[in-house]
Amino acid sequence: MGYIKINHNSEKPKYQQIIQSILETIDRGELRIGDKLPSLNQLCKEFSLSQDTVLYAYNDLKSRGIIASAVGKGYFIASVATHKTHKIFLLFDTLTLYKESLYNAILKKFKNKGSVEIFFHHNNKKVFRKLIEEAAGNYSSYVIMPTLDKDTEKVLEILPLKNVFLLDVGRNLLGHKYAYVCQRFEKDVYVCLKKGLKKLKKHNTLYLISPGNKLQYKEIQQGFEKFAKMNNFDFRVLKNLDNHEIREKEAYLAINDIDLVNINKMSNANRLLIGQDVGIISYNKSPLKEVMANGITTISTDFEEMGEKVSDMILKNRRERIDNKVEFIIGGSL
Repeated sequence: MGYIKINHNSEKPKYQQIIQSILETIDRGELRIGDKLPSLNQLCKEFSLSQDTVLYAYNDLKSRGIIASAVGKGYFIASVATHKTHKIFLLFDTLTLYKESLYNAILKKFKNKGSVEIFFHHNNKKVFRKLIEEAAGNYSSYVIMPTLDKDTEKVLEILPLKNVFLLDVGRNLLGHKYAYVCQRFEKDVYVCLKKGLKKLKKHNTLYLISPGNKLQYKEIQQGFEKFAKMNNFDFRVLKNLDNHEIREKEAYLAINDIDLVNINKMSNANRLLIGQDVGIISYNKSPLKEVMANGITTISTDFEEMGEKVSDMILKNRRERIDNKVEFIIGGSL
């Protein structure tokens, strides 16, 4: 314990002196991975410190991944990478092709500055809660695509408010409380469809294929219906294409890619030309959509920019509420 130095006359907070002592000892090679640290009680007794002071220091080092704790073993050195000041808990719903660019942008930003550990909840409330509970206290920042239900806010309260950053979804439900970089689904859909009004007017009926009851799907539907009503379109909202027949002079907004594929198949089967007889708009761009049907028209946020913005907030110690930009990319499908 002789490597921990506490100067009671110093202006530097005592918890910072504990942190500095341990980091400097690691850098000198005197503490290695697996080496045991003094217990909370030992430090409190040795230096006349409160348990809160020691616990704050240990939790800070734990959040960086420098130390860890285990029942029966106490606190011990888990990493000697003292130059890495950030340990990021990244929780996605699922990993899709376009979200991969978001993940890669975050990894790039924290290269040589910290570590990023990614997890997935697959929109399962129990999995979401379990992952949050297990992560609490072990990371410096929590970047989360939340489930969107009545219990989500209560689950997130397990984590320190100032270290939580919402990603992609949750703006309307949780944005009053947390920093975020999110989409504005209702407004984004309305603004983008407005940009495509001239091309949409050659169609008589607009369809939204909305596959479920997620809050973001409901917001997309609100934007879609607002646009259709304000521009006097006949419109329908479908959960899927079962028992549906595609006809001429119809335009479709498909949220899921499987519905996009089925619209293409059904149009071809009915000898309807996409972009001429049938219009298609898809959610989220991808390289494949650039070549399908002479280019699929898409409503898409910039996921790479989303990753850069949330990373910048963490690196610059800011808490902001950012609406990520959206693009309306017109292709041959409309």
